[in-house]
Amino acid sequence: MVFKNLIQKLFKGWYSKDVAGIVMAHEPAGFTGKKAKCLAVLVASLVLAVPAGVQATPAQDECSGCLCAGNPCKLCPLPPVKNGSQISQESDTCRKIQEKVPPVTKQTEPNQHYAILNRSIMECVRNGGDVLMNSRRNAEFPSKHYCKPYIPAGKADVSKAAD
Repeated sequence: MVFKNLIQKLFKGWYSKDVAGIVMAHEPAGFTGKKAKCLAVLVASLVLAVPAGVQATPAQDECSGCLCAGNPCKLCPLPPVKNGSQISQESDTCRKIQEKVPPVTKQTEPNQHYAILNRSIMECVRNGGDVLMNSRRNAEFPSKHYCKPYIPAGKADVSKAAD
């Protein structure tokens, strides 16, 4: 119905209502029904596709939040990973978690992995951190869970991270 109304508005001169209220199509000279229909479908799909394409464009140039390049919130993976990359300015919270919770490897059994994950989450919260779940894993943030340590207002880099 919406599509039909759109076509009628686009090609206003081609349609008219007779006495009974039935919509009749009138083709200009040189246009066959097939050509008019193809043109109408093309125009309507362009009208509908352009706004949808503009909306679906990813805005990856500007990142806000903690899971951005450069690790602005100084997140540490939970549970700690053996042979994982060390954060240059690691927080006290992350160091305490690494001291109290053994790191995991790819060979760690699932039951043991989840037990260590639970312990690392408890240590994160106990030391004033927040636990973040990462649903979009990438090379810089491969873990599913991260600890966001408490950073005092004077040390926070609020220009890079916004929650």
